[in-house]
Amino acid sequence: MLHLCAKDKKEKISIFRNLFKGREDVFAKYWVSRKTGKRGYSPVCKNEWIPHICRKPCEKCGNKEYVPLDDFWIEKHLRGDIIIGIYPIQLDDRVNFLAFDFDKGNWFEDSINLLKFCQNIDLAAYLERSKSGNGAHLWIFFSQSISAAKIREFGFILLEKAGITDISGDKSGFDRIFPNQDFLKEGGLGNLIALPLQYHARQKGNTLFLDPANTYIPYINQWNFLSTIRKISEINIDLFLKSPSADIPLPISEKRFLRITISNYISIPIKDTDETFYQFLRKNLIIHNPIFYDKKAKGFSTWDTPKMIYCLNSKGGNYVIPRGFLKNLEKKSL
Repeated sequence: MLHLCAKDKKEKISIFRNLFKGREDVFAKYWVSRKTGKRGYSPVCKNEWIPHICRKPCEKCGNKEYVPLDDFWIEKHLRGDIIIGIYPIQLDDRVNFLAFDFDKGNWFEDSINLLKFCQNIDLAAYLERSKSGNGAHLWIFFSQSISAAKIREFGFILLEKAGITDISGDKSGFDRIFPNQDFLKEGGLGNLIALPLQYHARQKGNTLFLDPANTYIPYINQWNFLSTIRKISEINIDLFLKSPSADIPLPISEKRFLRITISNYISIPIKDTDETFYQFLRKNLIIHNPIFYDKKAKGFSTWDTPKMIYCLNSKGGNYVIPRGFLKNLEKKSL
């Protein structure tokens, strides 16, 4: 059961939002037209349908004022008042999870095959039956936000290694990956994914996570299950991309010394980088892109120009960073 009594409501909502984390400045709500029966999702906007102000579509409207996603709206979703969809790609073109959507053909068989492959390489992945009951989402969660482009590369390699290669064929159960883009266009939102555990759907056994150890029936206590979900670090993603045939490694322990190579740039072995040091690099090797702001000030399109520049890259089993960062490394070692 998914009761939201006052005593533990805050804790449950916190668990939920910590996992299903996309953009929080905007979210979408599911709707059904009473006149036509048409259905879909639209961003929640304070100015929607206000005469002379609302200009559909929302992404091109100069008067849009999106409603932020907060605990109030999450509770309404869990209680069944609304159905929420979130936009996975954040404004810095990073994501906190990877999700595979299976909703046609052999959706159940293909989703199970991908789950089993992930289990074989010790990659924490979790299967949810979708809202319709005739599809599934396979979720992988990250301990920090990661470039959407990198995660899409990672996701398609997983599909290939799991033997789900005919992803465009009629028999394939695979539909798409979330995130569905490498980066957001200026003012864009990207594709949305519906949140799980919606009250009315779960009464039918849908939007619930399935237990592979119990013939893929829903976990009896979904909240206990959600509290045990493991998240994957970007270090482990990088190591997998370097050698996709290898297992996902266990978290890296702390090292007293770190060997670096200095040439035209600085190389740091990924295998020797612990999580604390990696977070130091990630935090300090991101800068605002002056070209983006110059284009925006002049009224030019910025759809293919990133807002931020990430100076932490990976190549040949190493993190590669600019030589000019050497003094920061020296200070860090003191």
